[in-house]
Amino acid sequence: MYRLKQFFFEESEYTFFHELLSALPPEQYRVFPKVRMEDYILATGGYKIRFADRQRIKSRHVDFMIWQRNPGHFVMGIELDGTSHNNGKARKTDAFKDQVFKSVGLPLIRVKVGTDFTEEIQAILQRLNIAQTPTESPSLLS
Repeated sequence: MYRLKQFFFEESEYTFFHELLSALPPEQYRVFPKVRMEDYILATGGYKIRFADRQRIKSRHVDFMIWQRNPGHFVMGIELDGTSHNNGKARKTDAFKDQVFKSVGLPLIRVKVGTDFTEEIQAILQRLNIAQTPTESPSLLS
């Protein structure tokens, strides 16, 4: 049996998503939430290795992926790390994701839930070389 989830996002994901959307120039960037790793990463190697590696990524997702419209590809992944990331299994999964992103040359930024999202987003904008003017505000709460 199945039922529809009441909410797509956790509260912190919803807040971060909307702050990030308001900070990124929409003519240049899009934000995709909860994207499966297999949708943008290919397993390579011989059949057995490729099959095993594909199994490791096919059910994993990243909280947010930033898409740059020109040239038309993902430029960054973002993971929100809440208290669920403190247990041993989650730490292993986080380390695996970090390793995969490093191996494909794509930055994966980790943002701790409870930190100042505005500051975290400013750091993301700097990493993407996006200058904000003083009149722009990445926060929806102002």
